[in-house]
Amino acid sequence: MCSPYLDFDVKNSDANWDELFWDKVEASTSPNKGYVHSRTKKTSFEVAVAMDYQVSLNNSMVSVPSHESTSKSIVESTREPPLARSLD
Repeated sequence: MCSPYLDFDVKNSDANWDELFWDKVEASTSPNKGYVHSRTKKTSFEVAVAMDYQVSLNNSMVSVPSHESTSKSIVESTREPPLARSLD
């Protein structure tokens, strides 16, 4: 199984109760892509990060079914590698 992801669960070590460092503004996933847009709690500084990936086998891109998910702190796309499918 292959699961590219973005994890924005950052905690401020100086804060009480391990307070999260930022608030999620927006996050999304789609096949082969994902992004997170967040804002820091203290200064309202905004940051965005994205991923774009491909699955290949023997240097050729392959299409593999995926399951995208977005939680409170993780944007993830889970895929079964082509090799594992061919061994079934």
